[in-house]
Amino acid sequence: MFKNITHCLLATTAALIGIPCLTNAAEQPNVILILADDLGYSDLGCYGGEMDTPNINSLASGGVKFTQLYNSARCCPSRASLMTGLYPSQAGIGDFTTGNPSPNRGPGYLGRLRDDCTTIAEVLKPAGYGCYYVGKWHMHPETGPIKRGFDEFYGYTNDHSHDQYDADYYFRLPEGRTKEFDPPADEYYATDVFNDYALEFIRQGQQKDKPWFLFLGHSSPHFPVQAPAERADKYDDIYARGWDVLREERFERMKEIGLIDGEQWTLPPREIVPVDRDDIANGFSGQQNPAWDSLDPDRRADLARRMAIFAAMVEGVDNGVGRIVDHLKQTGDLDNTLILFLSDNGACYEWGPFGFDGQSRRGETILRSGDDLRQIGARGTHQSYGSGWANLGNTPFRMYKHFTHEGGISTPFIAHWPSGIGKREGWVRAPAHMMDIMPTLIEATGATYPEQRDDQRITPLEGQSLLAAMKGETMPPRAIGFDHQAAHAFREGDWKAVYSKRMPEELKWELYNLAEDRCERNDLAEENPQRLASMVGQWEQWARRVGVTWEEAPLSETSSTQDPSPLIAGKPLRIEVTVRSEQPSGVVIAQGGREHGYALHFIDGRPAFDVRVNGEVKRILSDKPVSGNIKLHATLSSDTMTLSINDQAPMTEHSPGLIPVQPKDALSVGADERTAAGDYSVPNPLNGQVIRHQVDTSLESPTVKAADDFPASAFIQEMSDRKPGPVMDAATIRAGLESHDRALYIKAGWIRDPYITTGPDGDYYLTGTQPNSNDPRENEDPYNIGLGGTTIVGKQVRAYRSKDLVDWESLGAIFTIDDTHHAKSGKKLRNPVIWAPEVHWMGDRWALVHCPRTHSSLALSAGKTLAGPWTHPMDGEMGQRHDPSLFTDDDGTVYLLWQNTLIAPLSKDLTHYTAEPVRIDPAGTRPDPAGNPIGRIGHEGATMIKVGGKYVHLGTAWSTDQGRKGSYNLYYCVADKITGPYGPRKFAGRFLGHGTPFQTKDGKWWCTAFFNANVAPLPREGIATRDLGDNAQTINEQGVTIVPLDVRVLDNGEVYIRALDPAYANPGPDEAQKF
Repeated sequence: MFKNITHCLLATTAALIGIPCLTNAAEQPNVILILADDLGYSDLGCYGGEMDTPNINSLASGGVKFTQLYNSARCCPSRASLMTGLYPSQAGIGDFTTGNPSPNRGPGYLGRLRDDCTTIAEVLKPAGYGCYYVGKWHMHPETGPIKRGFDEFYGYTNDHSHDQYDADYYFRLPEGRTKEFDPPADEYYATDVFNDYALEFIRQGQQKDKPWFLFLGHSSPHFPVQAPAERADKYDDIYARGWDVLREERFERMKEIGLIDGEQWTLPPREIVPVDRDDIANGFSGQQNPAWDSLDPDRRADLARRMAIFAAMVEGVDNGVGRIVDHLKQTGDLDNTLILFLSDNGACYEWGPFGFDGQSRRGETILRSGDDLRQIGARGTHQSYGSGWANLGNTPFRMYKHFTHEGGISTPFIAHWPSGIGKREGWVRAPAHMMDIMPTLIEATGATYPEQRDDQRITPLEGQSLLAAMKGETMPPRAIGFDHQAAHAFREGDWKAVYSKRMPEELKWELYNLAEDRCERNDLAEENPQRLASMVGQWEQWARRVGVTWEEAPLSETSSTQDPSPLIAGKPLRIEVTVRSEQPSGVVIAQGGREHGYALHFIDGRPAFDVRVNGEVKRILSDKPVSGNIKLHATLSSDTMTLSINDQAPMTEHSPGLIPVQPKDALSVGADERTAAGDYSVPNPLNGQVIRHQVDTSLESPTVKAADDFPASAFIQEMSDRKPGPVMDAATIRAGLESHDRALYIKAGWIRDPYITTGPDGDYYLTGTQPNSNDPRENEDPYNIGLGGTTIVGKQVRAYRSKDLVDWESLGAIFTIDDTHHAKSGKKLRNPVIWAPEVHWMGDRWALVHCPRTHSSLALSAGKTLAGPWTHPMDGEMGQRHDPSLFTDDDGTVYLLWQNTLIAPLSKDLTHYTAEPVRIDPAGTRPDPAGNPIGRIGHEGATMIKVGGKYVHLGTAWSTDQGRKGSYNLYYCVADKITGPYGPRKFAGRFLGHGTPFQTKDGKWWCTAFFNANVAPLPREGIATRDLGDNAQTINEQGVTIVPLDVRVLDNGEVYIRALDPAYANPGPDEAQKF
């Protein structure tokens, strides 16, 4: 064997970085690291699964098993973290590999290993190790295994997966090496060959007078699920029983083996299918995976065979483990070989319960039956097993690969080293992470983590050695951060904050105590708002420190072509790209094909924008060629299409209309991959480089986040002991209503977005965003910001009635979450709250609208009483609408407004739209904080009134044009026609954001105002000259304030609106736009 001749070389340096080295002349162990691909938490027999894995089970029974080893949610980020001992962004692969990294996302998203990190091989080689790699690399060919420290390699370096039967795809490195194994093409199966090469490289290592390190990176059981048919036959009957029965059986076996050790483990219901294009999600987008018994026999047979193939792939991995262990026993090396086995992420749901066939995200799933079932997994196939089986694989956890709930980031982890850690009964339950493996190996081998690599300073290790935990010692508490493509989490001790994505409901931070709720069933965010706020703040700090967020990154950007194609059917489009080319030609970006779609491309250097509807192409083509760095900005609405080049005035043409249906061909960047979306021959590749691309379906400025999408810092409430003051007394309110010159505090309570209107009886009716009735937090936390995991926003619309705006009668909860169309349709509500309700008297009944957009409603009462039962005239065709509002014109036409701002007329019976939505923006633009033009009126809370026969469009924005910074203000613009064109954006009042202009019975105009800030209300004194731009701030007390408005038509015919109270009347120093 090989003595540790370094004897803790550089022991002082090792101590400084917190990693103990071997302090005696102990024999350095050989190291084998085996990584399975997309293996679920409970797939292995030793973790409760029904698959036949005796060899891995034997490692577990003779070594150490962990219950809480975390990964980084997806294959290449996990590999980067595992290989470097860092978080994925610190290693350069924050979300995925790419050859075209965005310059706006920072070094954390290079898509390859960074130069300022080092690999396990680069650390072990100076300690005397020979280093070998077999299988899937997936950390970019440019930073491939030989370049990053390995001596020998067999496998593939590009892409996440490949056909297991394609012998020509897999290769040897360094260049010029002859393949030791090269089976004929008709006998080739990658999992078997990877096992052969693992043994070959072990033999090569054993022939040299030094220890060796083998990384065996299997591509199994990642899709395409492929295995020889006869290997899968034994599993057919098992999986024919279905995922529901097998989930319950796994859960019981996990109890029997001691993995589940108490009532804190519970089996959740079947998981939902993440939101996606309907054909991609097999028709289950945002819905629960179907019950197995609800499927027809042919579908069950098809799915059972897919899972049987998956199990055969896992068994192939296990067979290789058995061959390796047998060889080590025969050669006397088993006792001093540290073998680690784990998976890269949770089981993979892609993309629906029935799986897919062919290329991923094409929306194709082939149902096989009869004799064709045995073709599943055969040569020439490319299939996945789907979300139902992935839910089984992650038993008992929630969600899947891609997500930061436990099902996405929990990994089975086994360590076996007879002479180093021995055999341990029970389980190691301390939280750990893949990045801990590098420091574990450093301690076990006596290696030293370097301070430099190629004269460049190396990022210090983030991971902690697990060797002590493997030996039965207690690990200190720690915090671990997670991020993957908009899914976030932060683990601190027993507590975990998590933020999801692709959910059917409005997203918010969730909070779980994993010591009491291991399977994330009981969200404690509302009960522990301060803890959640603290953890979200810690996640933000962590994200900045490790490069997940980067100060120069734009607020909205398409991360890569790996992202799902935008849903564009019936939606206005804004497309922005930046290209670098000296002689541009070809496609920059395209979505759709020969029936419907769009494309930005170049013809002999001239930019072109093509829109195809029903097979016909309409084009805007520049008459001037361009070169160098080129910025293209195209828009499509129902009326016009535009193309702007390098921020010049746009070229405009009449639009052929919005894209009528979702195109079959997915988003392509740098070429048009399938049928032509534009008038050219495919693929028409770009001669140049796409630096940045974005497709926005709201026509909002790409530099500003969506209306209800704030940075995590917006959720941080500064706690205060201040208590709200009492409402004004009746005499003061009545005097103020008469004088019409000052703000009046008329109603207490936690109310946001207050809306006041007049009913058929002449009384005033008030609604707004509120907590549930009798929620004690309304008094305990009066300045709750209403956002994020700390929100006290409830599930009800509570209404009040008053004859004089002084005395208010509660009408109770007139509408609840159960009255929404979403709930009545039986759909699951992940975020069951109601925001920004408005009620409108329609002449014979009441109409009620509300958000959030995921379950927004337009509901009608049965008659004059403001109460249920409620009906939904649009029957699900309303669409997702943020901050919907109604306006009835003089001719009786009812319009729906939403977001900032789209407007569409409704039929008389309110059952459907009678025209396509139209954007109504003010004339001109204003610069955002980065200098980019903003054309919209605000970011939410749009309403419409009519003054002097003119249409007044009111909207809300923060004074700084940044999310939750400054004062929340009201702005307006005016037009002669409801669809515009509108005049310039004008200022109506400070602190009036999301307020409702309304008239009292004597014709005076007022606007509602409310508390919307991250700090307690400020005093009025000196407010006019105070800059509030460092946080969300207001002078409004919690409850309802009404502010007098001067609303009139000037002598020149212009409409003038301005708050009359001096504290509200003028923009503050923090106002971004100059008025």
